[in-house]
Amino acid sequence: MAKPHLLQVFTDSDAAFGDAASVVIDEGHHISDAERQAMARTLNTGETIFINDIASANISVMHPQGEITSCRSFCYPWQYSRSGLGFGI
Repeated sequence: MAKPHLLQVFTDSDAAFGDAASVVIDEGHHISDAERQAMARTLNTGETIFINDIASANISVMHPQGEITSCRSFCYPWQYSRSGLGFGI
């Protein structure tokens, strides 16, 4: 199974406050929607971002209660690219 990366996002300049978010690289969308939902419930970070295609920055966002089709999470791929985990857009 793909390894989730946990991030602290929307922090202040001291990295305080903010929200936890999970990012899973699933290039090609190999993880089924049911598995994604289960991962989001298990991780319980509010939002789990699945990177479907790195080159086009195509993402899916799962909340523990279901997929989110419109949300503020477009910035997570950028945040992840700056985390040093080897992902770049």
